[in-house]
Amino acid sequence: MNCLTCGTALAEGAIFCPNCGTRQPAGCANCGASLAPGVGFCSSCGTPTARVQAAPAPPPPTVCPRCGAGLTAGASFCGACGNSVAAPAPIAVQAPPPPPVATACLNCGSPLRPGATFCNSCGTRVGAAGTAPAASPFGQGRPAGATGPFAARQAAPRVQARPAARGVVGAAVALGPRQIVVLIALAAAVLSVFLPWASAGPIDVKPFTEGARFRLGDWLDQDTVDGLAVAAVAGVALLLMLVQIKGGSQARMAGQVAKTLTGLLVPLALMEMQFILSKDGISLAIGMYLLIGGAALAAISSFIPQRL
Repeated sequence: MNCLTCGTALAEGAIFCPNCGTRQPAGCANCGASLAPGVGFCSSCGTPTARVQAAPAPPPPTVCPRCGAGLTAGASFCGACGNSVAAPAPIAVQAPPPPPVATACLNCGSPLRPGATFCNSCGTRVGAAGTAPAASPFGQGRPAGATGPFAARQAAPRVQARPAARGVVGAAVALGPRQIVVLIALAAAVLSVFLPWASAGPIDVKPFTEGARFRLGDWLDQDTVDGLAVAAVAGVALLLMLVQIKGGSQARMAGQVAKTLTGLLVPLALMEMQFILSKDGISLAIGMYLLIGGAALAAISSFIPQRL
């Protein structure tokens, strides 16, 4: 605190300035505002001052109230009848003690600066004895009778989020009958490349047998290319199906590519079967039956419902 006249720094509770001798006004116990000498209430917050104020003394009587005889100035008794005419002592009036000062907002718990009328954090009005029990204007709304500059504002009701719709990008796909059938078809196709596709009497020919050529290998003049093609198509489609079921940002694209690759199993199986049956003395083996079965499941999967 500094002197109001010369600006000299004053000690806490100083009444007179040690430099210029100016009497310093007292401070409000609630908000700390300066008080003029003799005031009964703070002009900033309205808190009564703690000083004792005496009622003004009535003027001395000039006549005796009993007999009406004139009284001399300063007389305590009437000279005619002896009645006491001394003025009664003034009654001291003690101002009520200042109310407790709020140091923290009762609504949000934020600390309050001295003399604050509203909370800086939530806007709740600060009463003389603390904070009003009103909700924050930025919360769920205010109850009836709330005060403060934000009392008229009501927070918008929260809208409960709806569950994610089916087919939303990134949502995990529930494992339904269609997905189960497709997974079985792809697994059968992958397994078929490790089993014999053709049989010539006691000799079984697998797709990866050295020198084995089926439809694609015959066209391209390459060994084992048929087994590689079936394994690549079915294996990649199987992995993409698992990605789609797990969900994620690439789930929808993975499902579309897996569907396209699964559709390729049907023409691959038909070509390989026709090529084997076109050779004299060669019959279909267990691996080719497994590939044909997987292709058949892939073909009918589009007619199976997604969910029961």
